[in-house]
Amino acid sequence: MKKDKTLETFKIDVGSTSFSCVIKDMPTKNLNVRIKPNFIIHISKPRGMRVSEVEAFLMQKQQWLLKSAHSINKTYTRRSSYITLTTVVIFDEEIERHQINDVNKYLEQSLLEYMHERRTYYDNCVKESPSLSVKVMRGKWGLCKVKERSIVLNRKLAHYPKGAVDYVLAHEYAHLLVANHSAAFYKVLQKLCPNYKYWIQYLSEN
Repeated sequence: MKKDKTLETFKIDVGSTSFSCVIKDMPTKNLNVRIKPNFIIHISKPRGMRVSEVEAFLMQKQQWLLKSAHSINKTYTRRSSYITLTTVVIFDEEIERHQINDVNKYLEQSLLEYMHERRTYYDNCVKESPSLSVKVMRGKWGLCKVKERSIVLNRKLAHYPKGAVDYVLAHEYAHLLVANHSAAFYKVLQKLCPNYKYWIQYLSEN
């Protein structure tokens, strides 16, 4: 176990894999561990907890650390390849970038057009006609503004299979009828997207 001069950062070796750890003291009772790409671990610890205690906790979670880190790095690498200097992935298909003047605008337009293609089905299912839009979002694939009767999807979905877009649309449409994630919500979602569980897993892994 190698340690830097400061208490805020240290390294741990799990087998042949080296993790860089960054610690932040927080006014909390619990230890929070977040795995980032490139084998980086962000840790929020209660004030007063010793770094040695954090190290001991991490060493007890070696298999989890390795499994999570490799999964996150795999996803990060895949997502990094969606837009390169020469190609762009649109709905899980690679096209030449020279055909596109403005990549971000193209992604937004492509996704919005597909949303409108699919809206007739969902509108009829829930007897609603929400406004649809696309924007850049962090931490969520979609958003339903129930009071405004509007649905927003993450622009990044333009890279994914259309089945994934259908699932997120169905999820947000279901919220027009049931605002929470109760059993009633999943009953509606099941009707709108029978294979929703597959796409939940797909998006979590990709």
